[in-house]
Amino acid sequence: MFEKNGVKYLSFEVAKLRGEDKFGRTHTCYYQTKVSSAIPTQDEAAEKQEKKNKKKSKKEPAEAEDDLPF
Repeated sequence: MFEKNGVKYLSFEVAKLRGEDKFGRTHTCYYQTKVSSAIPTQDEAAEKQEKKNKKKSKKEPAEAEDDLPF
């Protein structure tokens, strides 16, 4: 579905098959679903960077304690 000027639309295509399928159908219907783009938006990129920074801060080694006996 997509929205244009406040009206929602569903886009689909009905196509005739070359021959009947095993269930006797002669036509089929295709519709397109939303696919996220390969190029992230600025918000997605910022969110990803934020998550990456949080992971890095968690992975920082703890300060070594000086409790060695020698």
